[in-house]
Amino acid sequence: MASSVPDSEIFTPLGNPVSGPTPLHPGADELHGEYVSLVPLHVSNFDALYRAIGGPSNASLWKYMLTGPFFTYEDFESNQQGHLGESREKEGTSNAIFYTILVPCLITTKAGDAGSAPEQGLRQEVKGMIPVGQMSLHRINPTDRSIEVGHVVYSSQLQRTPAATEAIYLLAKHVFDRGYRRFEWKCNAFNTPSVRAARRLGFRYEGTQRNHMIVKGRSRDTAWFAMTADDWNLRSYSDEEEQVASAYAVPYPSRDGQSVGCVKKGFERWLDPFNFESNGRQRRRLEDCRIDVRRARDGQLSENGWCEQATAA
Repeated sequence: MASSVPDSEIFTPLGNPVSGPTPLHPGADELHGEYVSLVPLHVSNFDALYRAIGGPSNASLWKYMLTGPFFTYEDFESNQQGHLGESREKEGTSNAIFYTILVPCLITTKAGDAGSAPEQGLRQEVKGMIPVGQMSLHRINPTDRSIEVGHVVYSSQLQRTPAATEAIYLLAKHVFDRGYRRFEWKCNAFNTPSVRAARRLGFRYEGTQRNHMIVKGRSRDTAWFAMTADDWNLRSYSDEEEQVASAYAVPYPSRDGQSVGCVKKGFERWLDPFNFESNGRQRRRLEDCRIDVRRARDGQLSENGWCEQATAA
């Protein structure tokens, strides 16, 4: 029996069907890793957080932010109270979740062995956790299954450390484990460190919105980046998806030359203690770890080959 649907509609790609339940709101859960913990913003951390990212000495951290800098504790507290209000709005369905970034507070003490050499007579002990930065999940859209990471403020103590990278890993894992399919990163197009960080972390550049906003009296162009569930971890494709890819040469993740599907394992390999020398220096860059994962997936590198690559680096 002939189809009543015009050929022009039968052969017009409309995008893949999306199935499965709508994901729940991510919730304000505590997220803990090897190097860092993310806890929901609370007034008990305001003082220490101000010392880490507020005050005149930290004004440069807020250059490209929508708010700040905060030269007095009172102004900083008012800003943080606003964040708390956003997080509490419609409990369980709020459009923003603000986190305080905590790292272990290491105290160097004497080991107590009088016969030890000076450097051997010292040891480090963990004395609680201290705030070193802030970040948020916002523009939470369960219907379209997308979330944006934002308000990322890293203190000088946190910058360029494994903890800084792990903080993004924890948020991304939380988002994708909850069933979301898109994790966004947006920044001022002139904010070169943020642009560089997005690319390093596995977000893909998607374009720049010109004259997007007016921030602190200046025009802002906004650079858009995102990683998707397919970037995060490879999955199996349905027969319908495979047919669409075959008929229209759609560049599905399993077919392109990028490190698609390797972001999650790339993070995990980079964060592996083996990837760091005794002085804390990385052996393999995060970007290289994603390439190693892709090569292992494609049979070009053994599963343990990355260890050899790291040792040789």
